[in-house]
Amino acid sequence: MRDCIALLSIWLGEPARRTLRAARQRSMDLLTRPEPPRANAVPPPVPNYRRGPVPAHVREREGPVDGEENVLVRPYYVVHERTCDTEASCE
Repeated sequence: MRDCIALLSIWLGEPARRTLRAARQRSMDLLTRPEPPRANAVPPPVPNYRRGPVPAHVREREGPVDGEENVLVRPYYVVHERTCDTEASCE
């Protein structure tokens, strides 16, 4: 009989201790006052930087875009389309 009681205390002991520990912690949390909220840190204001004139290469980008200069299709597809236009075997 002693062996059974010892085994039960071993098997049930740790879960019971965990439950009691958790209940004790919850009761202490209810009895203590919560910490006051921390004030948010205000970042220092950013200084105004003096901006110089806009460089020439940036001013060039502000103009309209020429569609003939920009290649939006892959070159191998353009070559394929050109060969298909001249030959009737392409599908």
